[in-house]
Order: sequence, then structure tokens, then C-alpha cells
Amino acid sequence: MNYSLRGLVNYPEYPYLLQSFLNYYGAVKNRSLNTVKSYARDIMFFLQYINYARAPEKYDTITDVDISKLDECFFRSVSEDEVFEYLFFLKNNRNLNAKTRSRYLSSIKSFYRYLLSHKKVIDKDPVSEIEFPKTAERLPCYLTTEESIKLLNSIDRNSANYERDYCMITLFLNCGLRLSELVNIKLTDIRNDKTIKIVGKGDKQRMVYLNEACVESLNTYLNVRSNADVVIIDKDKLFISPQTGKKLTPRRVEQVVTDNLRRAGLSDMGFSTHTLRHTAATLMYQNGVDVRTLKDVLGHRNLSTTQIYTHLNKEQLREASELNPLSHIKSKNK
Repeated sequence: MNYSLRGLVNYPEYPYLLQSFLNYYGAVKNRSLNTVKSYARDIMFFLQYINYARAPEKYDTITDVDISKLDECFFRSVSEDEVFEYLFFLKNNRNLNAKTRSRYLSSIKSFYRYLLSHKKVIDKDPVSEIEFPKTAERLPCYLTTEESIKLLNSIDRNSANYERDYCMITLFLNCGLRLSELVNIKLTDIRNDKTIKIVGKGDKQRMVYLNEACVESLNTYLNVRSNADVVIIDKDKLFISPQTGKKLTPRRVEQVVTDNLRRAGLSDMGFSTHTLRHTAATLMYQNGVDVRTLKDVLGHRNLSTTQIYTHLNKEQLREASELNPLSHIKSKNK
């Protein structure tokens, strides 16, 4: 994605109104660059599809369609039925699952709301009444308390990175951080009042309180970090490589977690770095943290996202009832 000297999206393949929307969402809605790029890809493909479907004989493929000159007249002409056809195409021709199709639809909905309410170039929103594809509810995967302790105890004490790796996994398991949040922690984010500033999705900031385990592991690691022989290049970042002095990449953190899950004998259970975030949330909820507080701890934008953990608890209650040894004892017929 290119930018003009004014910092605005400047991509000649996009129509003016799409460029305007992307600038609005990046600057006013404060969406991250990755989110803006995702909107751009989703909406561009949608616009290409509509044009291709209207005149397939003119193009070899959908991506050959030039949308740069699309005007207000075009956007007013798009119908609800065409959007349905597009979603059907994504499902049957592209084999996209419901979650991915929902993301595409969400991008289109945001764009058309912008055209209707902000730019006022359309009189009717063709996607406002379209429901999101129904998705099968999947309960998050997580480690039990015993498995979490086993993971922490399995970290290689003879490794030169032991204190760093132990601190990272402790923060994952106790604070419910996202991978991107952990790798971007700065030294200045750590406060004397036992809190840490976390920058989440969309640059949204939140304060996370550090419990005793987190404080101890952080202090131990910081002591080791300050005495490292390597010249630290990314001096402001908390987690660095002792070999290069640079901040850890997300991929390297994933490798650390994967390696230690293997050491703990937990590598064949579908666990990942994000599992540790689910683990923190699940254990907090199971031990009395209410869902609204949990929402703030995890940095969720909507309460509905956090409520998956309430469903998880209900499922566990059902399973517990089924596991009762008396669950299959029935009265004998007289």
C-alpha cells in the first residue's frame, strides 16, 4: 500500500471513495495498518467480483478487473442480491469457511456504512440487512492448572534463556496476553505499582496488574538482561535475543512456547501460543473473575467475545455431571 506525502492512502488501483474510506478508518477510527490493508484487500476483491459477474465475457479472471474509475453511480447500483451471490461464490468457489466469509462481509458493511452515513453518496445500504454467516461455536482450547504448572516446571533450567522464557510463559499464563502484545512490551511500560501497560489491537491501551509470580519472574529476568554480554540494539524492548541484542520476533516466541510444550509432553494436544491466553482467561473465570472484569483484562472490544468462556464453563458443568459414577444408575422395573 502506497502513501502520499500527506500520509494518506495513495493507491491508483483503488477508486477514490475506497481510498477515502481507508484514510478515514486509519486516521479517525484509529485502525492499525494491518487492519486497513485487510479492509483494502477485502473490498477491492468484492468490487472486482461485482464487475466481473456483470460482464464475465470482458475479463479472463476476476483480478483482471480495473476498479480504479468506479464512481458514485456504481456504488448506488450494487444490490442486495449481488452481495448474496458474492457470499455464495466465496463459499462454493473459494471454499472459504463461515468465519472468513464473515470477515469479508464485515469489511463491506463498514465501507457501505461510510458511503451512506459519512459521504452520503448512496441512498440505501445494500448490506445493512444481510446477516453474518452462521459459524459453529468452537470452545477455546486451554491447559488445566496441572498442565500449566507442568509447562512452567519443564522449562530448561540449563538454558541461557531460562529466565527470559520462564518470564514470557508466566506472563502469558497469568495475564492472558496476545502474542503481539507480549513481543512489543517496552521497559517503560513496566510501572512501579506492579502494573504493566499493554498496547492491544487498534493501539488500544490497557493496564494489567502483575501478581506475585509475574513480579518475581520479571525482576529475575530484568537482572539477567541488564548483565547480558551482548550489545542490546532494541534497548527499549523488554524481551530480546541474547545472541543478537534485537527484540524477539513473534515467530521466535512461538518456537519457545512450542519447544517447551514438547518438553512438558503437551505437544500433541493442539496447544499453541494463543492457547496460553485462553488458559489464563479460563482459569481466571473458573476461579471467580466475572466476565466483565475478564473483558477488560483481555482487552476485548465487545463483551460477546469474552462470553465464550461462560459457555466453556457450562460445557464443563455438563461433562462433570455426565462423569458422575451414578449418572447411569436407573431404577429397576418392578
